[in-house]
Formats: sequence, structure tokens, C-alpha cells
Amino acid sequence: MKKVLELEIYKKQLRFKDSDTLDSPLKNLLKKSKKLGFKYLLYVYLLKDMNNDNPIKDMREGMKHKEALRIAFKGELNRVDDEWKDLVNVALQYYDGKIVTDFQKEIRVYDDKMDQIGDVLKDMDPEIETNFNTMTGATTFTSNIDIINKMLKEVLNLIQTKTSLIALNAEGKVSKALRGSLTPMSTGRLKIK
Repeated sequence: MKKVLELEIYKKQLRFKDSDTLDSPLKNLLKKSKKLGFKYLLYVYLLKDMNNDNPIKDMREGMKHKEALRIAFKGELNRVDDEWKDLVNVALQYYDGKIVTDFQKEIRVYDDKMDQIGDVLKDMDPEIETNFNTMTGATTFTSNIDIINKMLKEVLNLIQTKTSLIALNAEGKVSKALRGSLTPMSTGRLKIK
């Protein structure tokens, strides 16, 4: 079972639910300096936590780092100080391994895949090329629109699967209110333990 860390970050109250967490790398951040340690703990929380309380949980990874620093340090710091780097990296690994659930990690995979597809589509413009066959004299046209359409369908499948997983986790069943066809994840009989 995953350890649960209860944080009220924005109220500056920290409550660690189990005794293992008290000696964790998270607590080590506070041991070095309570004031800076709390800011770095907030930074770790903002980067790794996947709960709805985290205001930047859905932000793209590339932007998340800068935004977490901006929020935690109120714009005073634009990178992790070298003297804190090792402690912060250990805390990030600990948070990802002990606090973030397997379900949340699966959701992160879907988000990352959608971001990757978005990056490819962002730089891709529809193109039509004219091809002339010298043997037959025929003119043909080729386009990358089929590739773009396939990628868009893949994004829709990812969104539907992610929605199914979230519904399954929250309600123990897959919502029938999804628009479009249900994904392979939501068909068949599901056994919930």
C-alpha cells in the first residue's frame, strides 16, 4: 500500500500521516531550513502531485517546472539552488515512488502521450504535393492529411481511455456518457476487487 502524505501546502500546515514519512526525504527538506525547505517541499508537491488540489497537475511537463518554481518561490528563484539540488532530487524520487499512486502514474502516461502527439501536430501543416509520372503521363496528388487525421483519432482514443480510467477509479464502473465509441478499456466485463 502506498504511503499517504497529507499536506495543506497553501495554508503552510504539514501533516505526515505515517511514521515512515517522518524520516523521509520530504522531512529532510525541512530539517535543512524550515523556511526554504517548505518552499522546496511546495515545489516537489507542485511537480509530482496528481490530486485535484494541485493547481498545475495538468500542465505540460516542460512548463510545469518553471511554474512550480514561480509559485513556490513567488518569482524569487528561477532554478533549484545547487546546494539544494541533491535533497530536492531525492525528495522528487521519493514523492513519485511512495506518494503518487500507480493509477496516477498511468494517467500521467496518457497525458504525456497526448502532449507528444500535440507537439507533432503543432509543427505539421497540411501539404498537398503534385506528382507527375513520366511513364504514363498521369498526375497524382499526395497529402499528409491522412497522417494528421490518424493522429487526431489517436488523441480522441487517448482522451476516451483516460476518461474511462478516471471513471473506473472514482465510481468502480465506466461511464456510459462518453461521447463517441467506448474504448477497448471500457468494453467487456470488469471485475473490481
